[in-house]
Amino acid sequence: MRYCNHFMLLLNLLCAAALGAQPPLKIACEIPENDLIPEGLAWDAVTGDLYLSSTWKRKIIKISPDGKWQDFVSTGQDGLLGVIGMKVDAARRLLWVATSTAGENMPVQGLTDLKTWKSGIFKYDLKTGECLQQYWLKEIDKSFFFNDLTLDSTGRVYATEMMTNRIYTITPDSEKLEIFLQLPEGHAPNGIDLDKGGRFLFVGLYTKPFSFGRLDIETKQLDFIQLPANETIGADGLYFYKNSLIAVQPGVKKRVVTQYFLDAALLKITGIKILLADDPLLAQPSTGALASDRFYFIVTSQLQVFAKHYKDNGGKVYPEKLLPVLIGVLQL
Repeated sequence: MRYCNHFMLLLNLLCAAALGAQPPLKIACEIPENDLIPEGLAWDAVTGDLYLSSTWKRKIIKISPDGKWQDFVSTGQDGLLGVIGMKVDAARRLLWVATSTAGENMPVQGLTDLKTWKSGIFKYDLKTGECLQQYWLKEIDKSFFFNDLTLDSTGRVYATEMMTNRIYTITPDSEKLEIFLQLPEGHAPNGIDLDKGGRFLFVGLYTKPFSFGRLDIETKQLDFIQLPANETIGADGLYFYKNSLIAVQPGVKKRVVTQYFLDAALLKITGIKILLADDPLLAQPSTGALASDRFYFIVTSQLQVFAKHYKDNGGKVYPEKLLPVLIGVLQL
């Protein structure tokens, strides 16, 4: 059992106070496992625990509200690949996990095949840590990459798969992977979330330029959310919160986390609030997790930095040259 290190946060706050500056980004947790290279975060509404994924180390860490942290799933357990998006089904005590490889773009410990892209969805029991089921994509001569997923109130899973421009689903009745929607070419889906009523899926789409889509679950009609004039958007993680979208966007006009307010039809952006702009602690921030009126997110994913580090060092990893994992928190 290990504890999050709050020393950095305390030091930064003291320095800011002494200089009369604004307080820096609030760090909820620091994990000194520099080569973790996290990409997904999930929150358990029952216990308050956070679950943090690792791409390089192929594992999942559990962080309790008192700051203790430990491995929930160990490296490579159950055949895990790099762990990407995750979501807790609090009612059914399940953790849903997207696991993928992406060749040289996302090095994965212990795997020598850097050309094949594989992907699956794993279902874990939150009480025991047991892997209850695995769902793999196995079409011949195709590359796959599950990126993110979300759940509805019945426990149905919706997952974005970027290489074939698809959204997959797993229904409680069928318990198998099915194609929910085939998107047009050039519409690779990334972050995904449901509105409160469970009628619409909101999806970050790697179109040119990047766009937000609103997908009617019943009719499967995809509409693009109307943006203000000259507005540039982007998102790694995308989250629906009180008729708005929270987007983690490390490369948009030095923004990092932005809140987009929507009209009553959820089809038009009516206001924009920058929740966090550029900060010296940031190092390729990534996805997050809504926890009531708080938003936790990965401050130091280092995903692209790590891929270059791995290549430049001939496949060797030097943790001392990387940064600790920081989890930030914003009050919404």
